[in-house]
Amino acid sequence: MGMTGLIIASLAFMLIHAAPASGIRAWLVARIGERGYLAAFSVLSLALLVWMARAYGAALPAAPLWIAGLPLRVVIAVLTLVPFWLVVAANTERNPAAVGGGAILEKSAAPRGVFTVTRHPLMVGIAGWAALHLFANADFPSLILFASLIATALVGAWLQDRRKEREIGVAWRRYLAQTSFMPFGAIRQGRTRLDTSDVTWWRIAIALGLWLIFLIGHGEIFGVPALAL
Repeated sequence: MGMTGLIIASLAFMLIHAAPASGIRAWLVARIGERGYLAAFSVLSLALLVWMARAYGAALPAAPLWIAGLPLRVVIAVLTLVPFWLVVAANTERNPAAVGGGAILEKSAAPRGVFTVTRHPLMVGIAGWAALHLFANADFPSLILFASLIATALVGAWLQDRRKEREIGVAWRRYLAQTSFMPFGAIRQGRTRLDTSDVTWWRIAIALGLWLIFLIGHGEIFGVPALAL
């Protein structure tokens, strides 16, 4: 059931992340509250991720579509530092897209820190991490797993923009005008200026620490060493 389970779990993961843009979210929030909804959503997301990981492991080994040698794997391992930084920065800087973010935008629509680079650093970080792993793990189960994560992140960012525009209105549209989804897009177009105020030692330390934990413990956590040939 490895491959079948992986496909089903991946589809379910993508579907529940499309749910917040539908009326299902409002229906659930009205009944269990915002915190209850977020808790339930987080638990379900984590459960599906565990299912995906277990099904992915059961589907391996699989015939590779191409061979990623050690030099490419080393480059990919180093580049994954960027997604780790984006995820850490996204979760430690004030995020206008988070619950209650409308209050931030009412004070100022000008983006800060990592949000001058991309409006969705968490989504970009996840998509970047998955894309790098797809290059390193060129087989059909990896294609399903990592492509589904990329699709979830990209479509999820687009759906979140639409939902926030409905919920926040003018303040969100002002924020959209000064930011971009594509990294450095708004900066290149002159709509905002790069702000590096959140490039602090402790954020760098957290990102580097997480990167090292996953790099060194990759074999124990995922069953395959990060730099295995």
